[in-house]
Amino acid sequence: MQEMKSSTNKLLDDAAETLHQAANESVEINTIIKEGDPADQILRYAKDHAIDVIVIGSRGLDGVKGLMLGSVSHKVSQLSDCPVLIVH
Repeated sequence: MQEMKSSTNKLLDDAAETLHQAANESVEINTIIKEGDPADQILRYAKDHAIDVIVIGSRGLDGVKGLMLGSVSHKVSQLSDCPVLIVH
Protein backbone atom coordinates (compact mmCIF):
# COMPACT_ATOMS: atom_id res chain seq x y z
CA MET A 1 0.00 0.00 0.00
CA GLN A 2 2.86 2.38 0.81
CA GLU A 3 4.45 1.73 -2.58
CA MET A 4 1.15 2.52 -4.30
CA LYS A 5 0.81 5.80 -2.36
CA SER A 6 4.40 6.72 -3.17
CA SER A 7 3.97 6.14 -6.92
CA THR A 8 0.66 8.03 -6.86
CA ASN A 9 2.31 11.01 -5.16
CA LYS A 10 5.08 11.04 -7.77
CA LEU A 11 2.53 10.91 -10.59
CA LEU A 12 0.59 13.82 -9.05
CA ASP A 13 3.76 15.86 -8.46
CA ASP A 14 4.84 15.34 -12.08
CA ALA A 15 1.39 16.33 -13.38
CA ALA A 16 1.33 19.46 -11.19
CA GLU A 17 4.78 20.49 -12.44
CA THR A 18 3.69 20.04 -16.06
CA LEU A 19 0.58 22.17 -15.44
CA HIS A 20 2.59 24.92 -13.73
CA GLN A 21 5.00 25.06 -16.68
CA ALA A 22 2.16 25.16 -19.23
CA ALA A 23 -0.03 27.74 -17.43
CA ASN A 24 -0.09 31.24 -18.88
CA GLU A 25 -1.28 32.63 -15.57
CA SER A 26 -1.09 31.72 -11.93
CA VAL A 27 -3.15 28.68 -11.04
CA GLU A 28 -3.59 26.76 -7.82
CA ILE A 29 -3.31 23.02 -8.22
CA ASN A 30 -4.61 20.75 -5.48
CA THR A 31 -3.24 17.23 -5.42
CA ILE A 32 -4.48 15.06 -2.58
CA ILE A 33 -5.15 11.39 -2.01
CA LYS A 34 -8.39 10.29 -0.34
CA GLU A 35 -9.82 6.88 0.37
CA GLY A 36 -13.42 5.91 -0.34
CA ASP A 37 -15.82 6.34 -3.24
CA PRO A 38 -13.90 8.51 -5.75
CA ALA A 39 -16.86 10.59 -6.96
CA ASP A 40 -18.12 11.25 -3.43
CA GLN A 41 -14.63 12.24 -2.26
CA ILE A 42 -14.12 14.61 -5.21
CA LEU A 43 -17.51 16.25 -4.70
CA ARG A 44 -17.01 16.60 -0.93
CA TYR A 45 -13.54 18.10 -1.34
CA ALA A 46 -14.73 20.56 -4.00
CA LYS A 47 -17.60 21.72 -1.79
CA ASP A 48 -15.55 21.93 1.43
CA HIS A 49 -12.80 23.95 -0.27
CA ALA A 50 -14.90 26.17 -2.58
CA ILE A 51 -13.18 24.80 -5.69
CA ASP A 52 -13.81 26.89 -8.83
CA VAL A 53 -13.63 24.08 -11.38
CA ILE A 54 -13.07 20.32 -11.35
CA VAL A 55 -10.93 18.87 -14.15
CA ILE A 56 -11.45 15.14 -14.53
CA GLY A 57 -10.63 12.54 -17.15
CA SER A 58 -13.14 10.51 -19.08
CA ARG A 59 -12.72 6.78 -19.40
CA GLY A 60 -10.42 7.35 -22.36
CA LEU A 61 -11.51 4.30 -24.30
CA ASP A 62 -11.71 4.17 -28.09
CA GLY A 63 -14.67 3.11 -30.16
CA VAL A 64 -18.22 2.79 -28.85
CA LYS A 65 -17.10 2.52 -25.22
CA GLY A 66 -15.22 5.79 -25.63
CA LEU A 67 -18.48 7.62 -26.26
CA MET A 68 -19.67 6.93 -22.72
CA LEU A 69 -18.31 8.60 -19.62
CA GLY A 70 -16.89 6.56 -16.82
CA SER A 71 -19.06 6.26 -13.72
CA VAL A 72 -16.89 8.65 -11.68
CA SER A 73 -16.75 11.43 -14.27
CA HIS A 74 -20.46 11.01 -14.97
CA LYS A 75 -21.44 11.24 -11.28
CA VAL A 76 -19.15 14.21 -10.65
CA SER A 77 -20.46 16.09 -13.71
CA GLN A 78 -24.07 15.48 -12.69
CA LEU A 79 -23.78 16.34 -8.98
CA SER A 80 -21.11 19.03 -8.81
CA ASP A 81 -21.98 22.54 -7.63
CA CYS A 82 -19.13 23.97 -9.75
CA PRO A 83 -18.25 23.56 -13.44
CA VAL A 84 -16.65 20.27 -14.45
CA LEU A 85 -14.20 20.02 -17.36
CA ILE A 86 -13.96 16.48 -18.67
CA VAL A 87 -10.83 15.76 -20.69
CA HIS A 88 -10.26 12.81 -22.97
